[in-house]
Formats: sequence, C-alpha cells, structure tokens
Amino acid sequence: MKDVVGICPVTEHPVCRCRKRSSVPLEQFGRSVHCASRTDLINKTVWRAPTSRVTPTDPHPSHQVDTGHRPERRDMTSTLLTDRNRLLVLEAVSRFGAGDIVGFTELLGEDFVSHNPRVAHDPAAQSGRQAFAEFLSGPGSTHLRDATVAAKHMLADGDLVAVHTHVATPQGDLATVDLFRIDTGKIVEHWDVVQPVPEDVLHPHGMF
Repeated sequence: MKDVVGICPVTEHPVCRCRKRSSVPLEQFGRSVHCASRTDLINKTVWRAPTSRVTPTDPHPSHQVDTGHRPERRDMTSTLLTDRNRLLVLEAVSRFGAGDIVGFTELLGEDFVSHNPRVAHDPAAQSGRQAFAEFLSGPGSTHLRDATVAAKHMLADGDLVAVHTHVATPQGDLATVDLFRIDTGKIVEHWDVVQPVPEDVLHPHGMF
C-alpha cells in the first residue's frame, strides 16, 4: 500500500510513499494517485516556444525571412572603433573652426580623397592631402578660414562619421553636412553638402 505524504508543488498531485507491496490497483482507493516522475517534472517546468505555423511553402512575402540582409552584429571592438572615429571628426571640426588649417590637414591621410567639385586635384602631381590643404589655404576659402563652426548633429557608424554643422561666415551662414570615412586613425575620404541659410525661412523650425 501507499500513504499520501504531501502534495507536489509543481504538478499539484499527491505524493505517495510505498508501505508494502499490494496487487490492488490504486484506482480502487477512490481517487487516482499519481507519482510524478523526473520526466514529468521537467516537462511541466521547462517552457517551450510554440511551433511556428509559417512553413516554407507559404506564398505570401511577409512570411519570408531575409537572412541575407540582417544587421551586422555589434561587438565591443566595433563600438570602440566608432567612438574613436567620432572623436577624431570632432577634433577635426574643432581645428577647422579655430582656423587651424595645418592642424586640420594633419588629421588627413596622405591619399585623402575629396568629392567636392571645387577642390582641384591631379593625383599624378600631388597627394590628396596636399590638394585639400591648398584648397583651404587659397583665396576661394577665405570666408571658411574666418568662419565660426558649431557641430549640431553627428552620426557615427564604424568607419563613417557624418556631422551637421552651422558655419557662420562673413558672407553669410551655411548649413553643411560632411561625411567622413576613417581608416587607421586618419580621415581618408570626404563628401559634403552645403546649403545657404536664407534670411527668411518659411517655417518656425529653423535650419538646425
């Protein structure tokens, strides 16, 4: 026979203890006494995710998972690289805003590439860094050397850093977006978009 000694807190079934062998079925005692096995306990305590009803034969495109264009997994190394590149561009903007053209060009790689159509560059005659330094030091950039530069927004992702700046020049204010590519601690490529700030803006939101 078996004595009920308690209730199992997981299965809520009575827990019994064998007293002596008996051939009488437990159902004859008026209630079914269930001795929980280890497998039963595991099955009742381990959560299982529901089986997906979406099969590979589903025709609707919303059921398809694009495994080839998942976001890149970010780890500590890529985060530190992004932070270093962001700080490098902030330093470049600070030097440029202070009129330190020499200090600014020191942060450029030797093979620096500018996509600004106003920057003259013959790769056979001089490096990209020299060409950009001459552009910033030339008469066409006097207003930039005398400008006050304030960074308003910045986006950094790996080797790319974009900065939205307010450039106040003697000839008028400019809203600029500069995109820099960084390689081994140097700025190696640059794109920019420049927009004059008009006196009259047709909304109350401002340019920045």
